[in-house]
Amino acid sequence: MQHLAPTLAITLALTGSAFSAGKPTADVVIIIDGVDPGKGIVCVALCDTGPLEQCKKFAGRQPAGAETLGFHFPSIPPGRYAVVGFQDIDANGENPRNMLGMPKEPFALGNGTEVKLLPPPSFDDLATPIVEGPNVLRLTLRTVTGTKKKKDAPTLPPEAVPLVLVELPKQ
Repeated sequence: MQHLAPTLAITLALTGSAFSAGKPTADVVIIIDGVDPGKGIVCVALCDTGPLEQCKKFAGRQPAGAETLGFHFPSIPPGRYAVVGFQDIDANGENPRNMLGMPKEPFALGNGTEVKLLPPPSFDDLATPIVEGPNVLRLTLRTVTGTKKKKDAPTLPPEAVPLVLVELPKQ
């Protein structure tokens, strides 16, 4: 992964290539609020199918270095995607569950709408359309008891969020 300067990153996201090898593509920026800085890493994935726990095709991670983090996924095929993410506090690469199957570490799900955890949400509960060209999605980490974002924490505008460029697998 590569850090991009905010203005360069937003320029890339807004003017990114609309075509990859003749196929339409989408540039996706995912902004995650409510990060507990200095504790582990933040992992984010765009899922094009379920089950959501196995979603790794379009996935990125970065150190939990600020309360708001950004991920830039270039050249994604347009379609319906669910966004899943979590703050891996112990940096072990897993999101442990309690005996009810609920995440023990802070997580972010979906398409920006409030999601019930019981029963566990399906792909369709979380999916949002990703269209050709620029797409910006913003989610807030939460725990099973509520949001992780501090009430007095400012909400950074997208152009002020430093982005990490997610290197995608060759297709």
